[in-house]
Amino acid sequence: MRILFAVFLLAFTFFSRAQTPTANFTANPLVVCVGVPVNFTNTSIPNGTSAIVSNAWDFGDGALSTQVSPSHAFTTAGTFTITLVVTNSVGNVDAEIKTAFVTVNPLPIVAFSVNGLGCTVPLTLSYVNNSSSGANFSNAWNFGNSQNSSAANPPNITYNSAGSYTITLNVTNTSTSCVATSTQSIQVANFQAGITAPTFGCVGQAISFQDNSTAGANAWNWNFGTQGNSSLENPSFAFNAPGTYTVQLTSQNTSSGCTSTITQPITIQANTNPIFSANPITNCAPGSIQFTSSTTIPGTYVWTFGDGQTYTGLTPPPHIYTQSGLYDVTLSLTTAAGCTGSTTLNDYINITNVQAGFYAIDTAGCDPLVVNFIDTSFTPSNPIVSWQWNFGNGQTFNGHFPPAQAYQVGVYDVQLIITTQSGCTDTIIKNDYVTVGHIDSVSFTYTPLIACSNDDVIFTSSTYISVPHNANEVTYFWDFGDGTSIDQNPTHQFESDTGYFDVTFIADFRGCKDTFIVEDAVYILAPIAQFSPSASLFCNPSSFPVNVAIDDNSIHGVLSDNVDMHYEFFDNTPNVNFTNAQLDVPNGGNTSHTYSTYGTYNIEQVIHNYTTGCSDSITSTITISQLASQFTMSNDTVCNGTAINLTDISTSWSGATGSHPVSNWFYNMGNGQFINNAPNISYTYPAPGNYTISHLVTNSVGCSSTATQTVKVVNKPIAGILADAYSGCSPFTVPFTNTSFSLANGLPLSSFSTSFSDDNSTIVTNNVNQPIVHTFFGEGAYAATIIATDIFGCTSLPTGVTITITKPTSDFDIDTVLCDLDSNLTINQSTGIGNLSYEWFLNGSMIGTSIDTLVTLTNPNNGQLSNSHILTLITTDGNGCKDTLNRNLIMSTPLAIPNFFFTGAIPNANGEYDCPPIFCNFQDSSFSYGDITGWNWSFGNGNNSILQNPSNTLVTNGSFDLNFIVTDQYGCTDDTTILDYISIGGPMGTPNWLQDATICAQGALFYLTNVSNIDSLVWNLGDGTIYSDSLNFNYFYATPGTYQPSITIFDSVGCQILLPLDPITVNDDDLDAFFVPNPVYADINGIINFNDQSTFTNAPIVSWTWNLDTDSTFTWNSNTAPTTSFSQGGPHVITLTVVDQLGCVSTYETTVFVSDPDIWVPNVFTPNGDGVNDFVVLPYPAFKSYDIMIFNRWGNLVSILEDQTGVAAWDGLSTDGKPHTDGVYFYLLNGVMLGGTEVKKQGFITLIR
Repeated sequence: MRILFAVFLLAFTFFSRAQTPTANFTANPLVVCVGVPVNFTNTSIPNGTSAIVSNAWDFGDGALSTQVSPSHAFTTAGTFTITLVVTNSVGNVDAEIKTAFVTVNPLPIVAFSVNGLGCTVPLTLSYVNNSSSGANFSNAWNFGNSQNSSAANPPNITYNSAGSYTITLNVTNTSTSCVATSTQSIQVANFQAGITAPTFGCVGQAISFQDNSTAGANAWNWNFGTQGNSSLENPSFAFNAPGTYTVQLTSQNTSSGCTSTITQPITIQANTNPIFSANPITNCAPGSIQFTSSTTIPGTYVWTFGDGQTYTGLTPPPHIYTQSGLYDVTLSLTTAAGCTGSTTLNDYINITNVQAGFYAIDTAGCDPLVVNFIDTSFTPSNPIVSWQWNFGNGQTFNGHFPPAQAYQVGVYDVQLIITTQSGCTDTIIKNDYVTVGHIDSVSFTYTPLIACSNDDVIFTSSTYISVPHNANEVTYFWDFGDGTSIDQNPTHQFESDTGYFDVTFIADFRGCKDTFIVEDAVYILAPIAQFSPSASLFCNPSSFPVNVAIDDNSIHGVLSDNVDMHYEFFDNTPNVNFTNAQLDVPNGGNTSHTYSTYGTYNIEQVIHNYTTGCSDSITSTITISQLASQFTMSNDTVCNGTAINLTDISTSWSGATGSHPVSNWFYNMGNGQFINNAPNISYTYPAPGNYTISHLVTNSVGCSSTATQTVKVVNKPIAGILADAYSGCSPFTVPFTNTSFSLANGLPLSSFSTSFSDDNSTIVTNNVNQPIVHTFFGEGAYAATIIATDIFGCTSLPTGVTITITKPTSDFDIDTVLCDLDSNLTINQSTGIGNLSYEWFLNGSMIGTSIDTLVTLTNPNNGQLSNSHILTLITTDGNGCKDTLNRNLIMSTPLAIPNFFFTGAIPNANGEYDCPPIFCNFQDSSFSYGDITGWNWSFGNGNNSILQNPSNTLVTNGSFDLNFIVTDQYGCTDDTTILDYISIGGPMGTPNWLQDATICAQGALFYLTNVSNIDSLVWNLGDGTIYSDSLNFNYFYATPGTYQPSITIFDSVGCQILLPLDPITVNDDDLDAFFVPNPVYADINGIINFNDQSTFTNAPIVSWTWNLDTDSTFTWNSNTAPTTSFSQGGPHVITLTVVDQLGCVSTYETTVFVSDPDIWVPNVFTPNGDGVNDFVVLPYPAFKSYDIMIFNRWGNLVSILEDQTGVAAWDGLSTDGKPHTDGVYFYLLNGVMLGGTEVKKQGFITLIR
């Protein structure tokens, strides 16, 4: 800190205007870079009761603001004078102008170029720095590959890896710290032509070829072998014949000059039926079969093994068949191009059973039993090499023909294991196969001995077996002469004949049998009912009634028996009765019955023999049914490969009493194929031809019916097409010849559909000789595909040819809007087949034949904002095909037209203004072909602007010129200058100052020259000092710093003008006060010495003033430092002020620390009012504050004193002011000492009054 001790007495008079505000402001920062905002703070003073109601800021760049304290970013570099005009509520105005107040430093120019062709990796590039340069500029390069440089012109940089890199250059003006940045992206790659396309395709299929070249490729030349060419980036092409073709692509980056060629083979396939084999083709189950495809064309292979399993892939793993049988195997192939084919080998795999088997003669019998075993194992095409027998009787044998085996009573399991030559095995175990038993005795009883034929005769067996066994091991067999039974104790009716019957009973235990026979065991009495109808089923009778003859086969009895018989038909007709006499006649019981409709009927015969007392009856069923086989076909003629649908519509009898529905369906397709038990079927014939379909149906009662129909399966047509020419220039008209025809068993052709892949159009013709003509536009290989249809609607497979069209495409880049005399180089981007040639025309006149040409337009000065020109490019390809492109070029000629108006004052009769400030508002009224994007205004007072419609404040008198430049969106410009666009009167003067460097803190001479029309003036020196009505004077600034002085001049009619002066800077004079205390930390009353170390440069020190923090200040005329001590603890601030011969002042201060003392509390006092020892007194005033609490001998709190600061701690009184009695008291003291030490004390105090 510097203080000017010299006292200057200056006489001056203050000049003021009643109720005039004082405009003022500050800003931060004052030095910025372009685009960085500056914050302005309005510090204006109203100077009275009239408030400031408006603020008009002029930033010197054409921008204004009416905010109180605005923020503004400058878009151009320069030194800007800031003006603030404030107006109060009664209309008084004041202006503050700060000349060259804000300095806006320009951003450095940053620009660079990259040299080098990016065609290979590694890629080395050089860089040319076109940025601002010099000692004040630094460069920071980041090359995007972890390499950096600070050189203005860096060394060559090598990129070792392909990729996209961003190069960044930051240029910094080290004097202003302004930074500008520029970036460029580069693509580093081995420029490589690339093709993305399938390696396989099908004949006639449009195949898409994609350019996969390095990024930046912009020209392409495709060659499809002998089939055609294209210059498209991503063409489609169809090959018209199978084979392997070499596709070649030459791609270019015409900007970098890189060229690369690549080839790729493509195999064009017809539909391929794959060939495969298996090893072995015969095996046993489970059998492993390895399948191998002899066809290896890339694609998707699907194996179908015939057992419900499939596999997708060229080579399947060994396939396991788990069941025996013959299996069809199919291999389907779908190539990468989508071509398909399949091969099926029927009954190809034979999986045979390896089936062990044997049998033996007499495996069951009585003890002892000898058994011979015979091998019956079945292993077709796989010879057996081993037989292992286990007979269950403790004997085994290895061989084909085992010896006879002897068995005793028991049950035996027999096992055989066989092994084939291929290693297959099978095991058969016949459990309980050999059984040997022994029966001790058998017999039976029965009742009755005489019976009717429908009476039950009950038989009871008696079998004794002493061998332990299960009951189910014994079986029984009865032979009754007219039937048998296997029950142990059966019941039987003898219904076949009358008379005596022998009964045989056989018991079987484990194959050991014993027989018991009773001859004439039972006698059966007549009658026995029995008859035979002539037929039991009548299918589709030709007419009604249907007559059924009935033959009586019953046994009535002997002639002497009294017998009658009748038939019942259950169809509401009367029974037919027969007497005894009738029955005595041969065939006397025969009869017949007729039926008049379809149905199922019962006939019952009933006989009574009154002599024997027996009766019998029997029932038979008669069925009369109707069935008609019928079916429909979806079509009686179908195209080969199209399914025919057969639907059963057969009818069978159904009536009120029942129905006979169809229960079975059988189709004979007429080609050896049969389909059973399906009423409705769909069938596709494998070959064309005429076929008779037979349809056999059977109903539930057994009637059958057959119907037939004929179907014709016709051959599909064969489509064919030829072109008169297979290549040409676009547009290219091609006539085609239809060569379609019908095969044998085909039908006449009726229509033809020819489609074209260039525009997806289709031409339909109805006659093979009808012409087909199509015009191709564009460029590429296009397919013409025909499908033939016969009169029935059968369609052929599509077939086609490829037409190759070449057409160059003229294309170029150029700025379509140019300025007067600008030259622009075209960038030719034309494409085509072969070597291309070019012709350039401007407005019909040839200007060049090179790839690119330079175009220059001249302003015809016809007053128009624009003028049109036509640039033409004609491109010719290697086949002589041409393409023409016309582009309109426009020359833009903008017209700069400024408009303006003024506010803030009223002009006089001469159109001039008598007094500033004048607020100028400018408007752009310019015209141009395109949008105007840039404006540059120069207002004549040193202010400029790049705003479209700026404002400017004129605060001085004089005449001002206006210059206005506009730039349109295409970079075309025009400018206009208006001389003396405004004149302003008022007082005039030129203020200035001259610094005096001979005295402390710097002085200056302020003076005013070129004075005219000034009535009074006021100087503002920028530090709060005001001088009035002095044309020149000296002033001395007390402290260093930068100040903004100004002067306000007034004329006789009250016009005032604020004239800012350049800022004045007052420098430091290098006087520094300094001292060192010793010690810094001391005890109470400890001595502290001060060592003066003050320094000076311009003039010697003449006085030292010490402030020792003891309420007094000491001044020495020498640098001899004092000593001191402190009786109180805590921090103490020491200050030294020095003054040199020039009156310059410097001050320094520091702090010393004094320790807090030890403190104690007296233990006895006598508060009796005699003035002696009336208080508990502390030895030092050492506390910032403390609390003391007093307790009596019973521990009760009797007194508390808080926030004490002195030495008198207690007066012997209670908290409520009453004196305590004599005695001993306990105290607690808590406090903070002056040095910051926290203290807690406790003890006893004796009170004596």
